[in-house]
Amino acid sequence: MTTPATHTFQAVWPILEGPGHAPLTDAELIEDALADLPDVAARHGVRITGKARAAITDGARFPGLHTAAHVVVAEALAKPVERAIAA
Repeated sequence: MTTPATHTFQAVWPILEGPGHAPLTDAELIEDALADLPDVAARHGVRITGKARAAITDGARFPGLHTAAHVVVAEALAKPVERAIAA
């Protein structure tokens, strides 16, 4: 039996600009974030179970990313990964 997703996983990437950072279009930034989302979720102990969506928004809305003028925010339905308990 499959347990339905009961969580929404959200990840945020700062958009870095200036020397050393290749300019990407908004579509490329979103595509990169959506491709990275399952790996980021796995590192946080969850598995993506639904269609992901992403957008670019004001970086000031996200604590800890105040130096980024803009960020990519991606989210999707997810559920915790069941982990075996060591005996």
